Amino acid sequence: MEKVQSNLLKAYRQARPHFGLREMSKETGIQLTRMHRLLNGSEMKVKELRIIQELLNQEKGEELSSFLHMAEECADKLNSTVLDKLIAQMKRELHLLKLKERLQFA
Repeated sequence: MEKVQSNLLKAYRQARPHFGLREMSKETGIQLTRMHRLLNGSEMKVKELRIIQELLNQEKGEELSSFLHMAEECADKLNSTVLDKLIAQMKRELHLLKLKERLQFA
């Protein structure tokens, strides 16, 4: 559970880098002092985990929808050479992400 909680809070903070403790508390509905304890390692309740996960999923859903719309438009309008370059760039980004993840766990 610790790793799940840690990854979830890390993703939440990365998605909202400008949020302070008050903003996080207000958005999640988790009391200010409780949010402070969670960020400092207290074990998260399932309800708290679900609240934060749902916020991230909503955001990801909007981003995914926008991404898919853009991909469709590119597929319709761009030539195959440009599409190949875009696909290659996406593959490079995924490869770099995997390398970074390996370095973190090494």
